[in-house]
Order: sequence, then structure tokens, then C-alpha cells
Amino acid sequence: MKLFMYLLGLSVLFSACKSSKEIQLEDTSEKKMTLEEKKEDNFLITKKIEIFPNKKIELKKDGTGKIYTVFSKGDKVVFIIKKSQSIDPPMPDGHLEYTLTFETGNPLKKSTWEDEELQEIHAVFGFHAFHPESGYYPLKKGKITLIPDAKKKVIKIEVDVKHKYADEINGTYEIPLEEKQ
Repeated sequence: MKLFMYLLGLSVLFSACKSSKEIQLEDTSEKKMTLEEKKEDNFLITKKIEIFPNKKIELKKDGTGKIYTVFSKGDKVVFIIKKSQSIDPPMPDGHLEYTLTFETGNPLKKSTWEDEELQEIHAVFGFHAFHPESGYYPLKKGKITLIPDAKKKVIKIEVDVKHKYADEINGTYEIPLEEKQ
């Protein structure tokens, strides 16, 4: 009987430890939030994140051969990290945006994807501006690390992807899952 109680206690302890490293996102967990907003010279710089649970990414090509993303119902979690720069005061063609879009399993677990593995999570870098190189680019070089923390109710994402304009989106993002009081 003592052995049974001991084993039961250990299983509860291990299941509690596991749950602090995983976060299950439900349909109602869809989030769109601004992480940072600042003004530098005549530019307004904004960092935002969007999280879409129970979706998946499909990469499609348009008539010119450029790729674009389509989200459909699925069993993944889609993340979109955005950094935008706008001329303040606003003027035509005075806005550009960098995006990183990828999907991961649900529940969220600590994971790292590097180089070719980025294609498994449909990681794409987007450069959006009035510019001939605008568009989405599948990522083949770099690293994305996802670190969920259920105790702190935070998701941390570390990004170091390789693309001509990717330095603008690289960095560490900490996403609170609860509103601060």
C-alpha cells in the first residue's frame, strides 16, 4: 500500500511538472496585441503579435509565382510576428512591414527549429512595402525557438532567421497570455 501511495505521488508530481512546460491554447485564446510602440525621428515603429489557435498554414502561389499564406481550420497554432515602420505624419507609400509567420503543434511545447526544419512549420518571412522585392519568402536558414511557461503564463519566442531584410524581425518576444491588471 505504501508503495502504491508513493508511486501515485510521483505520478502526480511528474504530471504537474509536465504541465508547467506545455500550454494548451483554445479557440478563445486568439490574441492580437501590440508588444511595443515607439517614435524615432519621423517614424512610428510598432511590434505586434497575432496568435491563432486551431488553424494551419497553407502556402499557395499566385499567377506570377509569388507565394502567399492562407489560414484554414486545423489542429495547429499560427503565430504572426509583425514589425512596422510608418512615416509620421502619414504619407502615401510611407509604410513598410516585416512579418514572420509560422505554425506549431497544440499544446505548445518547448521546441527549436533550425534551417531545413523551418519548412516543417511553414515559416515564411514577409516584406511588405511599395518595393519590387515585396512578398513572402519561405525560410530555409535560421532558428526559431518557442518556450512556453505555464506557471508565468507567458510564451517566449526567440527568432534568428536569415533573409536579406530579416534583421528587422530578429530578437526575443515575450507574449503574456493574461491581461495585466
